[in-house]
Parts: sequence; structure tokens; C-alpha cells
Amino acid sequence: MAIYHHTTRMIGRSNGGSPVKALAYISGVQLSDERTGEFFDFTDKSVEEVQILLSKNAPEWAIKIQKLVSEDRVKGLQLLSNMANMAEKRDDSQVYREIEFSLPRELSYEQNKKLSVEYVQDQFCNLGMLAIQSFHVEKCEKTGELNPHCHTFFLTRELTEE
Repeated sequence: MAIYHHTTRMIGRSNGGSPVKALAYISGVQLSDERTGEFFDFTDKSVEEVQILLSKNAPEWAIKIQKLVSEDRVKGLQLLSNMANMAEKRDDSQVYREIEFSLPRELSYEQNKKLSVEYVQDQFCNLGMLAIQSFHVEKCEKTGELNPHCHTFFLTRELTEE
């Protein structure tokens, strides 16, 4: 029987949170926070793939970041992280919305990826949102069962040319 979970939360700076740290974690990369000078290294985290999903009418800068992430995950995510964090001025700003959801173990990685992309594209990106989608397939140490799931961050600001 399939086991399902779906979690939604805000990723921001309140209560000592770090949107840069959260993005580095779900992406399995090292990122720096230009605002604080901190570095966050999660290169030891197993992440299958990270991609940017966009609406059909996304601005040119977003399309360039999408391409950069597909070519160089770290450079692309660092650029996007810098832009997202600099757009938010308040110390308690909310930078991203996150949804995390399980993927069926019964499906292959490619089937799960297709399912996830279709869901996020249809329900979020087609409304004008930029999505950072990160695929994880972890193994439970106790049972040995796979735990495929997807983290998706959405910018809290509308995509504009500026």
C-alpha cells in the first residue's frame, strides 16, 4: 500500500531561519548568504536532481537562471538565492513557500519525476510561479525501504522583468 505525505510551510528569516541554508539543504549544494556572509554546505546530501520550472510567460532573467541551473546547479542556485534574498528587506521576511510530498515507490524514478513536474507545472507554475524542484530518494536505515520524495520551493514574489 502506498504511504503518502504532503507538507507545506514557509521558508523565511523569522526565528533565526535561513532561506539560503534551506535551499542549500534541499539542493545538496554549498551556497553562501550575501546578507550574513555565512556558508552552508550540504554537498554530502544525496539529491538526485534539481530543476527550475516556469510559466510559459516567464521573464527572460528567469529563463536564463533555469538554463544555468541545468548546466551548473551551484552557480544557478546561488544567483537565484541572491536575487530572492535581496528582494526581501525585512529581517523576518518569508522568501519561499515549500511543498514536500512523497512519491510512489511503485513507480520508477522517471515516472515519479514526470508525475511531479506535471503536478507542479499545472497547479503552480501555470499561475505564474517559479518553482525550484528537488528530487530525493533516501533509504530508511532500519527497514531498507526507499523514501522517494520531492521538495519544491516557490518564490513568494510575482515574476516580473524587474
